Amino acid sequence: MAGKSLSRIVLPTLLTVVLFVVAIFVVFIPALERNMMAGKREMTRELTTAAWNILANLEEDAVAGIMTRGEAKEEAIRQIRHLHYGPGMRDYFWVNDMTPRMVVHPYRPDLEGQELAELRDPDGKRVFMEIVDLVRQSGAGFVEYRWQWQDEAGRGTPKLSYVKGFEPWGWIIGTGIYIEDVRQKIRRLSHHLTLVSLGILAGISALLLFVVVQGLRTERLRATAVEALRESEERYRSLVESAGESIIMTQGDVGLYANARALSELGYTAAEMAQLHLEDVLDLAHGTGGGIHTGWEQTGELPILRHESAIRRKDGTLVPAVLSMSPVRMGETMALAVVATNVSERRRLDEQRDR
Repeated sequence: MAGKSLSRIVLPTLLTVVLFVVAIFVVFIPALERNMMAGKREMTRELTTAAWNILANLEEDAVAGIMTRGEAKEEAIRQIRHLHYGPGMRDYFWVNDMTPRMVVHPYRPDLEGQELAELRDPDGKRVFMEIVDLVRQSGAGFVEYRWQWQDEAGRGTPKLSYVKGFEPWGWIIGTGIYIEDVRQKIRRLSHHLTLVSLGILAGISALLLFVVVQGLRTERLRATAVEALRESEERYRSLVESAGESIIMTQGDVGLYANARALSELGYTAAEMAQLHLEDVLDLAHGTGGGIHTGWEQTGELPILRHESAIRRKDGTLVPAVLSMSPVRMGETMALAVVATNVSERRRLDEQRDR
């Protein structure tokens, strides 16, 4: 019994902790990583579009005759070379044409004017041919490859770039994010979130431990009370069963309990008594006291505590008896205990004396 009570308290607690851990490390943190990567991809696309608008504005000036197309291209190269963003203003844009040939690259001026068709990353991918093919097919899109880390030529790392073609000049402009940089930010956020989650988990665990301890204490008290009640009931039942008088008890309208003396006196079995009303075995309408006050179940009040009446046996015969009635509280409800003293012998002796 104690084991079942313990499991009812401890198992929900452990399940709560497990669900919290699963929600944080299996659902929330992976969702955070996906959302951060999606946000970075969207940022890269918007930045490339903004830089592309520089080329478009300069082309409009060339068409309007404000400058020649050659001058527009030179101005575009100058602006793109000095266009930076991000931490330390180290992230950049580059431009290559459809040949492919590098037009401008802030950190790789050695590539400017060079053919890029056979340029491969450390994984063997022909990066710029893939970019050209992507722009020819879709006009713009994402491409993933390995490239040097910003201005550190000796450090190659995975990069995700968004490229967009500028058809009037046959140029492709692009910028990208270093995947490892994003992963580091995600790891920092995940680490911070993990620490916060562990703190919350520790608080929840302490609270749940307190609840478990209180629950176990309450369960022990309840078990002790139940055992004490059971022992009390056993003592009371033994006392009632060994009594020399007939004792009948009712709790509500139907369902009587009688001790062995009463069952013998009335001729009923215990099962039969459980199906009877009090009026079936007591002649309450006659005698010196009249009927029972009907509100005793709610109030516990019983104006008539003792009077002479009769008990009715199973065969219908009435036996003179003195009925002593008293309300008994059983839990949240009231019960009525009736002690019936057979006075038929006393009456016979009284009659003989009178004669």
